[in-house]
Amino acid sequence: MSIKLAEISLNQGEVEKPTPLLSGLREVFDVDTAADTLGMTPPFIRELLRRGELRGFKCGQHWRITRVALLEYIEHQEQISAGGER
Repeated sequence: MSIKLAEISLNQGEVEKPTPLLSGLREVFDVDTAADTLGMTPPFIRELLRRGELRGFKCGQHWRITRVALLEYIEHQEQISAGGER
């Protein structure tokens, strides 16, 4: 999996260091936090998890989603939007 990096050109040809997408966020999310991060509702996140479209794991009765799984989901959605579904 590749992580997209943001690169910003500054004045006089300087380039800011790339920053990984979603950097600074926690490594494991609950459903509510994942929903907020992706701009979705918690029930829709649970549906994605049940269908296997978003990878996650259960801690007791509660779903947990890793930052890597969120990045993979975002990347996959970008590919679908661009017409290059895997």
